[in-house]
Order: sequence, then C-alpha cells, then structure tokens
Amino acid sequence: MDVALRLNPRDPWRYLTLMVKGSSLRILGRHDEAIAHCRQACQHPGISFLPYMLLAAALAAGGRKGEARTPLEKAIQLQPALSISFIRRNFAGAHESYLTSMFDSLRKVGVPE
Repeated sequence: MDVALRLNPRDPWRYLTLMVKGSSLRILGRHDEAIAHCRQACQHPGISFLPYMLLAAALAAGGRKGEARTPLEKAIQLQPALSISFIRRNFAGAHESYLTSMFDSLRKVGVPE
C-alpha cells in the first residue's frame, strides 16, 4: 500500500488505499497511524460514509471516543441506515474477525445494532 500511495499521489481513488491501510493498522493496534490514514481518506471530496465510519472506529479503538462522534455523525449523515446490521449485510464477504473487531469499535461510539 505504501508503494501505491507513494507512486500515485494524485490518484482520485487514493482514499480507498488510505482507508484500507488505516483499517489494517487499527486491527494491528497501531491506533495513531490508523487514525492518521483514516483522517487523510476523509479529506478527499465526494467520498461515501466509509472513510468516516472507519475513522470513528479507529478513534474508538484508540480510546478517543469523544473525538469519534464527529466522523460518526458525518457517516450517519451520508448513510442514515448505518447500523451494525447494515454493515453486516453490506460487508457480507468480510472475514468474521475483521467484522467483530470493527463492530466492537463502532459499538463503543454508539452505533446501533
């Protein structure tokens, strides 16, 4: 991922690589790095709720629940149906351990079931 980010700094889909890297770092417990990458992903224009949701999860996992409210509210604004069951339905192919980790983080900031 670092190579892709370095070689193509103007990629209009760069936010996807930043999201994936941030989410991976969250799972590894490297919360500050995860937060930084997710924040960068949120800076791209016209993005969906996903970068904001992943930023909220990274902040929650890093013990920064208060800061997680703002990106979570933005994610809900962009996707009003956002809930644990919504994510489960729309991430059907994701590995269960990834989902469990994300759900644990999102529940900390009040994402409904």
